[in-house]
Amino acid sequence: IRDSTAGVGTLTFYCPLNGAYGALGHPITDIDTGEMLSVSSGKIVPSKIISVQPGVRGKPGELRGLFIESEDELGNISKNTACGIYGVASKKIENNIYTEPISVAFQSDIKEGPAKILTTVDGTDVKSYDIVIEKLTNQAKPNPKSMIIRITDPELLQKTGGIVQGMSG
Repeated sequence: IRDSTAGVGTLTFYCPLNGAYGALGHPITDIDTGEMLSVSSGKIVPSKIISVQPGVRGKPGELRGLFIESEDELGNISKNTACGIYGVASKKIENNIYTEPISVAFQSDIKEGPAKILTTVDGTDVKSYDIVIEKLTNQAKPNPKSMIIRITDPELLQKTGGIVQGMSG
């Protein structure tokens, strides 16, 4: 039985009207068994990325961060699902790129080809990076593996070697 777990992850969406958010894009799992953890309660807190362990073929890298404990928690975790964690923010979640909300795309709006991802790989600032969506998978029900992307941004490739743990979402 696990009584706690912690990790750095990416916020997928946030609705400023009601505070609802989703994050990770995959479930929180037991480090030993790989099984999805049952979550009775939890919280999200601000973090600062302090280093990146770049990925190499056959071994995923990871974002390494610290929780900023001097700041208030950002919200609760009420659900852990195959597609990520969900909850309600207890305060406004802001970033350094967008001052106004942007819409989450429907599956039918997403096309293969050049695109952008937003992520933080150093400190707390969100940056935009170039990618290519190489393949989309049509889904009849929610599934965390909906597309294959390739990082094309030279700066992001230099820092991470590609997608690393902590960037999904």
